[in-house]
Amino acid sequence: MGVRQGCGLSPDLFNLILEIVMRLAEKDGGGTGVKLNGRLLDSLRFADDIDLIADKKESLQDLTNRVDSQVKCFIAFKMKQKIHNLCSKKQLKQ
Repeated sequence: MGVRQGCGLSPDLFNLILEIVMRLAEKDGGGTGVKLNGRLLDSLRFADDIDLIADKKESLQDLTNRVDSQVKCFIAFKMKQKIHNLCSKKQLKQ
């Protein structure tokens, strides 16, 4: 599963998955971040760099934990898919 190194889709897929993970993490705990021009800002993202922003140490730790949790959920989901696909292929061969 995935794309070949150098494939033009790779950056787009990376950004898509990152956007999904960040939106889920933000949705889980909303309200974390700092107000800037009336908008709540909790992260700055560029390419593969992510800066999480919060007004208190505890809020930053909470946001970090939520992002970590969402990444782990996504990885577990992908691993489950791979295992399912491998098992299905083995059953077809038998």
